[in-house]
Amino acid sequence: MTPIDKASSNVAVICKRYYAEVVLKEIGILGHGSETYEKADRSKDEIIDDNRIYSEKLGYELSEKEKDLPTMYWFPKMLKNPVKHRFIVASKSCSTKQLSKAVSSTFKLIHRQTENFHRFSKFDANYNKFWVIQNADPVLATLKKINDKK
Repeated sequence: MTPIDKASSNVAVICKRYYAEVVLKEIGILGHGSETYEKADRSKDEIIDDNRIYSEKLGYELSEKEKDLPTMYWFPKMLKNPVKHRFIVASKSCSTKQLSKAVSSTFKLIHRQTENFHRFSKFDANYNKFWVIQNADPVLATLKKINDKK
C-alpha cells in the first residue's frame, strides 16, 4: 500500500513485483532508465566514506544512523492518464543529510532575503512582484482581500 500523489489520505494497492519493476526501470537496471541516475563503479561503503570525509571537511560528523545511502520509493500519480510515477529519494537518515540541511537552510535564507527586499521596496504601488510561496495561505489571504473589495 502506498499513498497517492496529491491525495495523501488515499492509498493505492500495488503489486510488489510491479513496484520493484518500476524502480528498476527508473534507475536503468531494466531498460534505459532516467538520465537522472547513473551506475556507480564504487561500493556502497566507498560512497558513504567519501561523503563522510567531505562532511568532516565542512565540520559535520556523521552519526552511525547516517552512515547509509538515501532510500528511493515512488507514489502513483493517479490524476494522470495514463498513471505516472513520482519518484522520491529520501535522505532522512543518510550520509548526505547534514549537507542537504545546510544547503536547504541557505536557500531558505536567500528566499527570505528576496521576499523581504520585495516586501519593503516599492516598485509600483500595491503591486507584488514576489510570488514564491511556501503554502497556500498567502494566495488564500490575497483572494479574500480581493473578494472583500468586491
